[in-house]
Amino acid sequence: MKARRVVVTGLGCVSPLGASATELWENMQLGRSGVRKCAEYRDFPASVFAPVTIPSSALLGPNLDARAGHALTRPMQMLFSAVREALEHADLLRFVESRRIGLIAGTTANHPVEMESEEIVRYHEHWKDDAIDWAGYAKKCAYPKSNMFRHLTDLLTCFPASYFGLRGINDSLHNACASGTQAVGSAFRLIKHGHADVILAGGSDAMVSWAGVTALGKLGVLSPHPDPEEACRPFDERRNGLVLGEGAAVLAVESLESAAQRGAPILAEILGFGSTGNAYRITDSPVAGVSASVAIRQSLEEAQLDPDRIDAISSHGTSTPQNDLAEANAIKLVLGASATQVPTMAPKALLGHSLSAAGAVELVAAVRVLQTGFLPGAPSYRRPDPECNLSIVGPGSARASVTHLLKNSFGFGGQNAALILKKWPASEPASAGGGFQ
Repeated sequence: MKARRVVVTGLGCVSPLGASATELWENMQLGRSGVRKCAEYRDFPASVFAPVTIPSSALLGPNLDARAGHALTRPMQMLFSAVREALEHADLLRFVESRRIGLIAGTTANHPVEMESEEIVRYHEHWKDDAIDWAGYAKKCAYPKSNMFRHLTDLLTCFPASYFGLRGINDSLHNACASGTQAVGSAFRLIKHGHADVILAGGSDAMVSWAGVTALGKLGVLSPHPDPEEACRPFDERRNGLVLGEGAAVLAVESLESAAQRGAPILAEILGFGSTGNAYRITDSPVAGVSASVAIRQSLEEAQLDPDRIDAISSHGTSTPQNDLAEANAIKLVLGASATQVPTMAPKALLGHSLSAAGAVELVAAVRVLQTGFLPGAPSYRRPDPECNLSIVGPGSARASVTHLLKNSFGFGGQNAALILKKWPASEPASAGGGFQ
């Protein structure tokens, strides 16, 4: 079967900058940041985060049964909102009866720990003689019956698929910080080779909690800086750790034939995808950046692009000392001399690091970059690291004519993902043909 062209027709997003893709982009254009000091963590090693503060009722809307909504974890609530927005934006709700509309999304932990601190204390109070007194514990701290299902990570995608009637492929990815971009890349490949017509792809994570902060604090990856304007500094010489964020995002990925048949507006085209593993450490990437560079090169080869055709980069840019350097080296291995000239965005300076959601949220912004030529800046980037030596968009913003954009995402455990997006020219109509079966 001839490979099909793959396009983006809808966006949905929940982020520290708002409850929609529109709010995300409007606030990024205004230079606003979702990174803030969180007083409830003042006694923790890190106290600056980028949480989503939107209430559950606003995420779920008035039509979802309150009992069902209460049973959803926070990542499920946010993904549900992003799926709904993407379906509406792409005008897909009229087509959900098609068996070939799917959903692929990633999460690091559907919910890291359900128990509150008081419940853990009670648990240990009932621990005697190397065993737990379950009868005594249950009297004081009984779990709701729904908790078992809340911990099933596949419900992240199964619930919205059931609610909206999406009967195509349904996958949950767990590739840490690369998950969102890998979900979109997987959707791209499936549609390109004729296995689906439309797939909603993205990710969701909500780990700004005492459990998530404690776990990542133990790993030593969080920035201890107490100033929200200084804590997240991707590629800056003074960077000292990531700022944990939250969010969810979904892109409606669709074959060009399907989009043309529906008359759907096209936002961007996906040209290539690359994915590799480091086989190295859990939290660090090898400084040379070789494995990551292979993923970038794969995406360019599939896109049939020479490296000098890349006009902008949306970096992973976590603000960790070793990983930012590894990404810079990977970019330079592939782009060569032009690597120091290509405008490179560091969106986590405004959004924090939302782990499995990060790539998807940043891809939503990347689509808007292609459409507008506006490149959001990193306000904390003030002292360039000469070892990284990239053209980082710093305080303020920049404008550029962007036709081809490279998006990088790298995850804990050594997951690497790279995606190539292309601007959809206003003069190019979607050619009809194919479409839904």
